[in-house]
Parts: sequence; structure tokens; C-alpha cells
Amino acid sequence: MNTTGTWLVRMQHSTGSNWEYVIPLGEAPTAAHARAAAVVRHTATLQRYGRPAVWRKITVAAVQFRPEILCRERATAWVVLREAEALYPGGGWRSAGSRPWEARGEGWRQELRAAHEELRSRVLGHGATFPDVLKALVGRPQGWDLAPYTDQTGHISWAAVIGDVRKAATTTVWRTPYGVLWADG
Repeated sequence: MNTTGTWLVRMQHSTGSNWEYVIPLGEAPTAAHARAAAVVRHTATLQRYGRPAVWRKITVAAVQFRPEILCRERATAWVVLREAEALYPGGGWRSAGSRPWEARGEGWRQELRAAHEELRSRVLGHGATFPDVLKALVGRPQGWDLAPYTDQTGHISWAAVIGDVRKAATTTVWRTPYGVLWADG
């Protein structure tokens, strides 16, 4: 399991006020854990400052993983190794001895290299978060048109964007220890 990186949790009140909490990955292994930790911290902050109860009625606007190492090539290699089941689901190498029926000789390495090249050719974007990937591609042919998801204040509804990307089902998104990778197919 990757133990480096942080979760950035943004909480928002209906008035537009925002609070951001940085939760280390070691404290919260999943987005759900990070969300819960941020709620606990926010509640403690409100109690410490004696805020009225109305301020406790906020929503978690975003939970984003920020990898310590952001590298497109490492992210691509990680996806290929996961797809080849060379890594355990939680991370870490799966030894060849754990699957004796699967030879890991030069032929296996050549297959990995070919899969790596093929995935590299399909990558549309890479970034710390999926919104970062999409924002970097604005105006490019492979980019997603964000205008329909943007309100008058310039705020983008990332939940709606991500929902529509999933519905389109023509691309794949992976969250890796080295950033988010977005690819065709």
C-alpha cells in the first residue's frame, strides 16, 4: 500500500464559505476515511471557536488524493503491473512464487513492455486529481468540454462532470500512487 501522499478535503457552507483539511494517507487509507476525519476536525474547530450551530450544517464539497510523487510514466507502469496482477490490490509486489503456474521470464517481460507501450499511446491525461487532468486538457482535442458544467460564478460541478465521463464509458480512469491517469478505452 502506498503510504505517501495526503487527502485534501474541502468543506463548504451554503453561503460559499470554505474550509480545507489536509489528512495524511497514513491516517486515512480511503476517501471515506479522509472524509470522516475531516468532519471530526471541522466539528472540533467549530467547538473551539464557539461557532453557532448553523455553521455545523456544511457539506463535504470535495475529497482529493494528492500523491507525494506525481509522475505520468510511473502511473502508467503501475497500471500495467496491476492489470498483469504483478501487484497486490493493496500495493506491493506479488512474488512469482505465489503463482507458480505463471512464468515470469523474458516472454512475460516482453508482454509487459508491449502493454506499457500500448497504454502509453492511449493516455489522454495525468494529474494529481481528475479535475486537474480535465483542466489541463481544456481547449485540446482530447479534452472534455467543461462549459456546460460551469455556473455563472465560474464554479465547476465536478460531480456532474465525473458522472458524465463515467456514463460515456469510452475512457478509463485509474487513481495510482503516482497520480490520476486517464486513458481511452
